[in-house]
Amino acid sequence: MFITQYGSAIKIAIDKINSDMNYLFSLDFVFFDTACDPKRGLGTFVQGVQESKADVFLCFCSRVAQVTGLLGSFWNIPIIGFSVSSSSLSDSRTYDTFSRANGLYQSIALVAGKLLQNFNWTRICSMKNMMDSLPEWMEEKLITGFGDDNLTMYN
Repeated sequence: MFITQYGSAIKIAIDKINSDMNYLFSLDFVFFDTACDPKRGLGTFVQGVQESKADVFLCFCSRVAQVTGLLGSFWNIPIIGFSVSSSSLSDSRTYDTFSRANGLYQSIALVAGKLLQNFNWTRICSMKNMMDSLPEWMEEKLITGFGDDNLTMYN
């Protein structure tokens, strides 16, 4: 889904960088679909290192980031996670070459809860479909922060 939404923008950005003579480097972007399968992701990571000679990896799935993050740490290869929610990836001793491009979802729930409290908002409508839903734990965290009597969640 990511590549269909952002793939053309990535290509335009890379072409722009590569055509600018002020940069002393050029970029290349190779996309592999891991289907968020750890085994497939690990194979793709090894293939990316051996065949593509990739310098950095972008990962969009927690399950794949967890296994590739261990090997990336061992081989000293940076991995940047986008929308990965696993808190285990925050252990910088284990995943010392892993970094996030955005915060943990747990933090988003806390920020959202403070925002709701600040404006005295007590009802939330979670607009979602089967492919894009607010995780249950996030809904629970929001409700827990207010107490069951103080917040109503609509789906």
